[in-house]
Amino acid sequence: MKNHIGYLDYENIKNIPEYYVASHEYIFFLHDQCAKILVEFQKNNISEIGLDYLLERYQEHTGDTSVDIIDVLDFYKKLNLDAPYFHYLTSNLLSGLISDLLHFIYESLKCFEKRKFSVAYSLLRKPLKENLIFICWLFNNYEDFIELFEKETYKSLNNLRENKIKQILKESIDKLPSSEMFDFELLYDMIFSKQLATGLETPCQRATHLITSKGEFLKTKERSINSIFDNPFNDSHYDSMHICLPYIMLFTTHVILEAFNKLIKLNNNTYQHLLLISITSYENLYIDGRQRFLTRSLTKQFKPLLNCIHCEKLIRIKKENALRMFMLDHLICNNCHQLSEFPFYWLVAQNKIFISENNSQAENIWKNTILSRIFKE
Repeated sequence: MKNHIGYLDYENIKNIPEYYVASHEYIFFLHDQCAKILVEFQKNNISEIGLDYLLERYQEHTGDTSVDIIDVLDFYKKLNLDAPYFHYLTSNLLSGLISDLLHFIYESLKCFEKRKFSVAYSLLRKPLKENLIFICWLFNNYEDFIELFEKETYKSLNNLRENKIKQILKESIDKLPSSEMFDFELLYDMIFSKQLATGLETPCQRATHLITSKGEFLKTKERSINSIFDNPFNDSHYDSMHICLPYIMLFTTHVILEAFNKLIKLNNNTYQHLLLISITSYENLYIDGRQRFLTRSLTKQFKPLLNCIHCEKLIRIKKENALRMFMLDHLICNNCHQLSEFPFYWLVAQNKIFISENNSQAENIWKNTILSRIFKE
């Protein structure tokens, strides 16, 4: 299969239209990177840091040996010990919300592989419209979120209005090192807008509800019921997902990475590597030609190392082999077509390559490209 990067086995992508195969692999790749970070976070018990000390002090002060963690947290809040209180709640909330989000995304992607479109879009609805917004909120203003979390959450954290969601997205973007690449209005429209023909709101709502009426694109047609008469062999069912989800998942990956990095400083080489491979893979999939500014910059830095070990000719980094280099640590020679291992992570670390902030060129290229994909219809 021409567009198969090789990240997923052929069995996983055989039902997906060829022009969306690489995109599907990229989305799965981002999901897996987020899952790896989460597993490491949970394995190292980051949320439990300092908890033993707090429990011991609580028992000494109260004489209570049958400890309830809620009582301990209340006790330390009354003593204005904010740091351990907020750390415990924030880390556990983030861990749970991210785990739940990734489970839903995974199952949705597997359903897309089987052309179960109604189930696939239904599974996308909650993680994007709810989990992601809560994760962003905790990341950019955990004190505000937890203050409402402590109240009657069915009221305080329910039915967020458009202005609040946009504020949460904007404040999260402003705190990302790659902030110039994301637009909060665009993210909102991709996930929530009923007026965006290529957005996710229409297919997600139609997949979740048999009858819909609000919005030009959401009205159930006469003598029809949503989704049940859809042709599973119609490739257009993939369009909204592959127009919107790669960008949303790139944003989600950066928020998750930054949220964990805020709780406990991550290894900088690992942190920078994930930023780089997520962005460079995206631009090689969705941005044309010479506008792949980050890939071109990396190619210049690695040029002395790009002579093929088989035929000794210079390997040119085109879109096809760039994706394998970033996602698989493989490089295929343009001349002899031999595959070689390429230690991208190691080279990035050795050369101390970092993502720089506020790149106006990147901002114009990314936003123009994204907008052209969203409104191409």
